[in-house]
Order: sequence, then structure tokens, then C-alpha cells
Amino acid sequence: MTENTPLGPPWTVLKILDWTTQFFEKQNIDGARLDAELLLADTLKMERVMLYANFDRPMGEDELANYKGAIKRRSAKEPVAYIVGSRGFWNFDFKVDSRVLIPRPDTERLIEVVLERAENMDAKKILDIGTGSGAIAVTLKSELQNVAVTATDICEDALELASENATSLGFAVEFIHSDLFQNLDQTYDIIVSNPPYIAQADKKMLSKDVLDHEPHLALFAEDGLSIYKRLIPRAFEKLNPGGLLAVEIGYDQGEKVLDICKSAGFSDLEIAKDYGGNERVVSGIKK
Repeated sequence: MTENTPLGPPWTVLKILDWTTQFFEKQNIDGARLDAELLLADTLKMERVMLYANFDRPMGEDELANYKGAIKRRSAKEPVAYIVGSRGFWNFDFKVDSRVLIPRPDTERLIEVVLERAENMDAKKILDIGTGSGAIAVTLKSELQNVAVTATDICEDALELASENATSLGFAVEFIHSDLFQNLDQTYDIIVSNPPYIAQADKKMLSKDVLDHEPHLALFAEDGLSIYKRLIPRAFEKLNPGGLLAVEIGYDQGEKVLDICKSAGFSDLEIAKDYGGNERVVSGIKK
């Protein structure tokens, strides 16, 4: 809380930020100040940095009511991204809600690996399996605009939101309702996926923000490897010769996913770490 700032009416931007930060800290919410700022910036429809230029700005009654509603939702451990309705990923803001997993910064490493390994490829078709919000598919389309991008998901509600994101951001992506490769009859040059990879036994390790609000279908996969065991061999069949597979993995799954890829026939295998130093992406080539 800012020193020498008595809290109470009249509520200014600074006062309400200080009060909310203190309240969130009592609720054991990590990043209390940042969350308070993100929610207030959304309420006031301004960039977060502009809050600092408006500390003495008085809050209107409607603004206070809307902000209190956001505070109530966050105190119930609902993720900020769902409350404000979007999350930044790569160069874009993607609409998100409880239909889809919130895009994580670590997944940007998956994009980087695909772009790095695709440099010397003449790729014409990309497939994104389990697209969720569409963040991976739309981002790859933005970087490889001459490549046709197809994205699938087992959840029709997720596909609806992903399509909204592609349309609003101005990128043409084909969306298909499918359980992995079930409804696909083409082959591809690049297949990418961020599948569910958290073991059911590890549920207790997740925060309430994730466990109580994000879709379990996009999070959990029995022992954590079950989707890879289905996805990777079929991906080998669906790739054209010289094609690339890249999948996001859990921090302790690198060698196990590498073994699945080897058994499926992939070569030139690599494990890439994220910027936190954790193994995050396994990629390989179909010779």
C-alpha cells in the first residue's frame, strides 16, 4: 500500500489500487498488485501504464461497481484472463473464456521451434491439433502467411472461439471438429500440438485458478503421456516425407516423449527448453 494514502471515499485510482492490492494479498493471490492494475485498466478501458498518469482521477459509481464485480470474481480465484476476456500471446490479444485453456508464454517457445526448423522447408500445409483458443494456429499463419493452416479440436465450443479469434485478427485458418486425426483425410508438412499432458495424479499440484476454472479436457491425460501415445504415431503417418512434428511437453516428460517419437520413426529429434530452463518442446522429422 502506498505510504501516507488514507483509504476511503472519495475513491481515486490510486486509493482503489492500494485497497485492492491489500485485499488480494489477504486472499493469498500471487501478483496482487499486477492483478489489481490489470482489472482496473480493463474497467476504465485504458492501457495499464496510463493508470500511473491518472492516480488522482476519481472513480465514478458505475466504474466502482464494475470494478468491485471484477474483484469478487478474482477473489474466487477466477483467472484474470477470463475476467478481462483476453490474453496476450505473441503479437496478439486472443479472446479467452472458460471454453479454452489460457495461452501461456511457454507455448511461444513451441512457435519459435516450428519457425526455426521450418526455415529450410518448403512447407505448404500446417496442422494444429487441439487448437483451443486458436493461438498457435493463428500465430503460425501470421508468420507463414503463404502456408495453409488447419486446426482441430475435440471440443466444438473451443473451435467456435478459435474461429472468432482468427476472424477478428484477420487470418484465414480452417477449423475442423476432430478427435486428433479422426476427421482428416489429408497429409501435412508440419504438425504441431500442445496437447493435454498433466497426469490425473498431479491434479493436487495445480492452483485453484487452474483447477477450478480452466477446462479439464485441455489439461489432463491419464498418466500424462496417453495423448502423445495416440498422437505421435498417427502424426508420422499424416506427415509428408521431410515433414516436421513439434509438440509441447511437461517439464519432466522430455525423454519419455522422445522415446515415443523414436518408436514412431521420427529422426533428427530435439528437445528445446523454455526461458525458465524447463524442457518444453520435442520436435522431429519424418525422413
